[in-house]
Parts: sequence; C-alpha cells; structure tokens
Amino acid sequence: QIVTDQFDALYARVKQDGVTVSALLAKAAGLALRKHPLINAAFAPADGGGIRYNADINVAMAVALDGGLITPTLRNADQKPLTELSAEWRELVNKAKAGKLKPAEFQSGTFMISNMGMMAVSQFDAILPPDTGAILAISSAQNRVIAMPGSLLGVGMRKEMTVTIMKPEKRVNDIRKSPRCSGAITSLTLPACVSSAYLKSSASRKSTLSATLHADAKKSSVALR
Repeated sequence: QIVTDQFDALYARVKQDGVTVSALLAKAAGLALRKHPLINAAFAPADGGGIRYNADINVAMAVALDGGLITPTLRNADQKPLTELSAEWRELVNKAKAGKLKPAEFQSGTFMISNMGMMAVSQFDAILPPDTGAILAISSAQNRVIAMPGSLLGVGMRKEMTVTIMKPEKRVNDIRKSPRCSGAITSLTLPACVSSAYLKSSASRKSTLSATLHADAKKSSVALR
C-alpha cells in the first residue's frame, strides 16, 4: 500500500508546466532502480540462465491500442528532467497511436509499469514480458479508513493505492541470496524526490519552489511492500 497524498500534492504543483503522471511514475521508478540495480537486471535464459545486468534504466509503460497493447519506453528515465520525460512520453504515445514507433522505442525496456489507476481498479497482477527485469502494476488510489489516535472518533481517512511488483522466480531466488540487495525485493523504494529533477528543468522557479518541493520529496518517499 502506498499513501498518495504527497504525490498528489507534488503533481498539482508541477502539472502547470506540462508534467504528466506517467513522467512522475517513470522518474520515481528510475531513481529507485538506480538505488536497487538488481531489480533492473533480467533473467537471461539465452545466456545459460544467468542474470543480465542492464547499464541503462529504461522504463516502459503499457499503452492500450485497438487490438492490443504496446510499451513505449522512456530511455534513461533516471537521468532526464520531468519536463523532458513528459514531452518525450507524449511524443511516444502519439507515435504509438499512429503506428510509427521504431523497435527501439518499444522493445528496449528494462523495467515496465502497467498503470490502471484511471480505471477504478483496486488491485491487479501484471504479466512480465520476456527480457524485462520486473513489472510494476499500479492500481487506482482509494480513500481508506485508518486508525488515527487523538482524533475525535479515533479514525480518519487516507488516500492509498495498491501496487504489485512481479519478477521471474529464478531472479527472485538469486537476488534474495545477495547481501547487496537485502530488502530490495520486499521494499523497493520509490522516491518521489523527482522534484529535484523538476527544479533542474525549471530554473526560473527554483527560488520559489525549492523549499516546498524539497520538503515534499522527504515526505513522499514511499515503499512498495
């Protein structure tokens, strides 16, 4: 379960500059994968059943088309600012709908996101494509009743969404044995500190937004359990 209040607040600030939810998700995933590179690695049966460590972090996201799905890919998502990722994503989606994507633009993903948050889906499991490190299934955010000690009724409301990460069993077993990745399977951090990338791409706003976005970044670090 992920609490989305701070993510929603950050998006409300940056969407005026054309930043999309897809770009925010890709950037957050990219930063998390940089921290946990084994999650970005892929099982490689063609290479004798070993693990292929990917130097690049390429986040693919599923897009529905007439007759099926396609996965446009934001390459080097951990390195690009939010505004650039947003513009690139719009271009990729338009090309996908027109049937003009090049193979490298939809076959180069090292990590995949399937986002059904706009469809009122409470939870789902996504199918992991071959040669991909892992896939993250994102459900819609919902208001949930939680215990809130000190409040009048002892309960309150919080906005949460359910996410599920799927990985090949062979890779899961290998990673679990690795002391370098202790906890990365059960707790893949998605730092919503994408605000730092936003500031780099919008220097004119830095003086007024730096403090608030930095505070949001600290509050918005969430874990996928």
